[in-house]
Amino acid sequence: MKKFKFKLASVLRLRSHEKDMAVQQLADSLRMFNSIKQQLQLLDTEINRARLQELPLHLGAQRDLFIQSLHVKSHRLQGELRSSEVLVNEARVLVAHAQAALRAVEKLKERQYNDWQMEFQRQEDRELAEVASRRSR
Repeated sequence: MKKFKFKLASVLRLRSHEKDMAVQQLADSLRMFNSIKQQLQLLDTEINRARLQELPLHLGAQRDLFIQSLHVKSHRLQGELRSSEVLVNEARVLVAHAQAALRAVEKLKERQYNDWQMEFQRQEDRELAEVASRRSR
């Protein structure tokens, strides 16, 4: 009997590739999310440091303007962080769907292999029975 050949091997490769691409997209989204989060943390540290500086009265207004500009940057980054979080969640959903699609094809392959294995065993048993019946004649 022939060696087992999964007829949907190309579909299996495609599903595997789709899963790999989804995982890569998730990794990119997480990298962007973490980068924005780190920028926000650095900005918060800079805002706190600027607030704690004691400056002469005539420089206090400049410090306040500087802190205000940092707050504007912070709000912009917080918006980017929320957008990035949405992208991360969408990427997680894509990964879950891709893994489910891949697993479905893998299960089909396993079932077909088990069916092939049982048929192979039946064929082998028939051949052995035939050889045994020839010898007993």
